[in-house]
Amino acid sequence: MDFLKCKSELEYIKLLDENISLELANMKLEDTLTKKKDELMWVKDDLLSAQKAVIEKDSFLQETNFLLLEHISKTSSESKQNEAIGGDKGLEKDNEITSPEITSESPYSLFFQHAIIFIIVLLIIYILRCVFFHLYSVCEKQTKNIPNYKIPLNRNQGYGFLI
Repeated sequence: MDFLKCKSELEYIKLLDENISLELANMKLEDTLTKKKDELMWVKDDLLSAQKAVIEKDSFLQETNFLLLEHISKTSSESKQNEAIGGDKGLEKDNEITSPEITSESPYSLFFQHAIIFIIVLLIIYILRCVFFHLYSVCEKQTKNIPNYKIPLNRNQGYGFLI
């Protein structure tokens, strides 16, 4: 009987231990859940503020587009009046400057292309000159580097030198 009583007490202690560990795990999960809820609220607030900023910028863009359309209509009506009066079409020149459709090349681009080609040709000439100069100078140095030996011209005469 004592044996069964001890065994039941041990099982009771094990169950209490498991219950306590489950309660601790439950508390940790609840803490994690509250932290995640707080983070979610912060993200939601950030999202709402970003959405508000986007709406404000959208309204500014719409207002700017409206003002741009008014300005374009005014300038086009003024240009028509100018042409009817006999103006010099100055507005068309302004439109050419600000028009994104016009992509004319710079007048200096052709000059720079020719300058680069000229420099490349000069470099090629210089390299060829160096190569040929090196080839021919090696041959001349070999003939000039003959040692100046003293060669007796005659038994009775002194030594002569090659010149």
